[in-house]
Amino acid sequence: MKDLESTIQQISTEFTSAIKKIIPDNNQNKGFIVFADVTQSETEMVITADLPGLTKEQVAIKLYDSVITISGERIIDYDDVSVIKSERQNGRFNKSIKVPQGVKSSDIKASFDKGVLRITIDLTSAKDFKTEIEID
Repeated sequence: MKDLESTIQQISTEFTSAIKKIIPDNNQNKGFIVFADVTQSETEMVITADLPGLTKEQVAIKLYDSVITISGERIIDYDDVSVIKSERQNGRFNKSIKVPQGVKSSDIKASFDKGVLRITIDLTSAKDFKTEIEID
């Protein structure tokens, strides 16, 4: 009976391996996808991004050429166990969001609580925030 169980396990392993070669897992090697909301009022823009399982030390925020980039890496460590199924996202991520011209780093505040990053951008000093174009 033990030989039969061993043979069935081996066939199952080989079958699973063959199926993975034929039908690749579309979630592999895509990295971590950041989902964010961007809202704007007359005086501020707010970016709210979900970064579950991360700490603020694992996240970087940069402003360059009127684009805010949120970056980092989420690593899921399984130690020395066999993974039967993995659906959680992991890997490097970058999320870039255009902001109004003239925003300076001093206009930006960020907070991180329970896996949610909130970036608040003061638009009161931004140049060309609200420009009307006259139609000829």
